[in-house]
Amino acid sequence: TPSVWGGGHATIVSAMNAQKSIVTITALKKEQPNKSGEIATSYRQGAGVIVDPSGIIITNLHTIAYMNQIEAKLYDGASFKAKIIHLMPQHDLALLKINSPRSLIPIEFADSNKVRLGQNIINAGHSKWLRNTLSGGKIIGLGRNKIDNHLEILEINVDLYEGDSGGPVLDRQGRLLGIMTAKRNDRNNMSFAIPSNEIGKLYLDYLKRNR
Repeated sequence: TPSVWGGGHATIVSAMNAQKSIVTITALKKEQPNKSGEIATSYRQGAGVIVDPSGIIITNLHTIAYMNQIEAKLYDGASFKAKIIHLMPQHDLALLKINSPRSLIPIEFADSNKVRLGQNIINAGHSKWLRNTLSGGKIIGLGRNKIDNHLEILEINVDLYEGDSGGPVLDRQGRLLGIMTAKRNDRNNMSFAIPSNEIGKLYLDYLKRNR
């Protein structure tokens, strides 16, 4: 039976398999004690995706910016301290590294240049209320660079909740089409995602500079 994602059982299985490459990001910042000795703590939650078996994760910069403790929780519940290894502020992206005793499963990338308006997508939610959930949506907008026409942003008809930032937008094969980054404030059920090809290019640039 076709699902809301435009596919059947195989689509659901692919999306569930992709969840093994998704992590929950928790970031804390402890302030200096005040005159009463109380320590204020700031807290943010988001998501990220594993891009390398060695434990490299990509997430949104705004989730971890200015925080001094970052933790990544894997799909199986194992948690690790994460350190920042690279920042990409112009794209609201950051690379984190965790030291896992085992090889991790990286997300498979789709070719976002082939995306089309109206295409069915799957959003893997990681909000504090709806963790590890899958919901369907569609591509409703394609933002292109005015100079060279390359795809810079995807607009999707999915709401972005607190904790969803950095989570993946998947195609029907469970491959990464984009990273959720912002909610459109003037309309409900509309959010923006950074395309997978843009993410892949930035990651390859990082690898070339850090060989």
